[in-house]
Amino acid sequence: MIQLQLRPEVESQIAAEAQSRGLDVALYVEQIIEQHSTLNDLAAQERKQAVESMLSFSREQGLSLGGTELQELIHDGHDY
Repeated sequence: MIQLQLRPEVESQIAAEAQSRGLDVALYVEQIIEQHSTLNDLAAQERKQAVESMLSFSREQGLSLGGTELQELIHDGHDY
């Protein structure tokens, strides 16, 4: 069990949103957290697939940018 301590204005806003949806506050917060977690997992999977596609394409096409391989740029981008 996780307990959260929210600022009163945040708690009021969440309670109002839950009520407008006809949900218990705890259930509404649980749904928000589950949805956020699922979205992050999907976004990470999509990014990974995009990087893999770019790497595959660059290998197949023998692409480079002035001596810098596309793969190096992709890995450099992970630092930001």
